Amino acid sequence: MARQNPKHRASGRKPLQAVSESIHKGGLHESLGIPQGQKIPVSDLATHSGDSPKVKKQKALARTFKKYRP
Repeated sequence: MARQNPKHRASGRKPLQAVSESIHKGGLHESLGIPQGQKIPVSDLATHSGDSPKVKKQKALARTFKKYRP
């Protein structure tokens, strides 16, 4: 079983909700050079060896959120 951060447990928020509140909205769009209103293609969410660690984390988070949003 994964350990939860006591701060998240005390506030009653789920860990993904806490993460979504702390990220920069539209950051992955800026990193990939895609305009804000357009969807990011699934093929662009694959990590590549040339991606920076920041972009790799953004892509991983986007793939995780894709599972939870219809």
